[in-house]
Amino acid sequence: MSESNRAPVEPIVHHGWRVVFAGLGINLALAIMYTWSVISSGVPVLAVGNGVGRIITGMISDKIGRTVTLLICFVVQAVLIFLLSQTREGSVLANAVVLATVSALIGANYGANLAIFPSLIKDYYGLKNLGMNYGLLFTAWGFGGFALALLAGRAYDETGNFNFAYYCSAVLLAVAAVTTFIVKPPHRADRAPVEECVSVV
Repeated sequence: MSESNRAPVEPIVHHGWRVVFAGLGINLALAIMYTWSVISSGVPVLAVGNGVGRIITGMISDKIGRTVTLLICFVVQAVLIFLLSQTREGSVLANAVVLATVSALIGANYGANLAIFPSLIKDYYGLKNLGMNYGLLFTAWGFGGFALALLAGRAYDETGNFNFAYYCSAVLLAVAAVTTFIVKPPHRADRAPVEECVSVV
């Protein structure tokens, strides 16, 4: 099918923000984790997880599909964020190695989104207007990074801890996991439905 017949820009506003809704929760989680990382000098661990996560989840998404991979990442990320909310001094979760592992995994799940979403948008809407479509999606990411990081900071100022922010993040990630069952490729009268690209190798 000619690329000129693929979906134009406008459907991205309806479908895309729901797909990237997870970006809000993940940005909140990442803001919290960066704060922890700076305090404990764990930035390199988070960065390594971020980079490796992009490669591994990109490969996985080619095998099992984009939305399935996102679903797994959202669920795992929600569990990791909840575990952070349960961290107490002297507990197993407060162990430096355990925290570093959790940090790396959160970084990996964050990186997964940056690897999968561009491919998902291409699968759903084609190459035509890909740059604009992905740019529109990224406004959701920016909104999450600004609004929810601000919320996390204010919650910390009021309570002295990040628990409220952790819970909000976990809930948003759970909602994002549900959206993977709801959001479908756009259907247009002038073309057949777009199927998710899954490698058969």
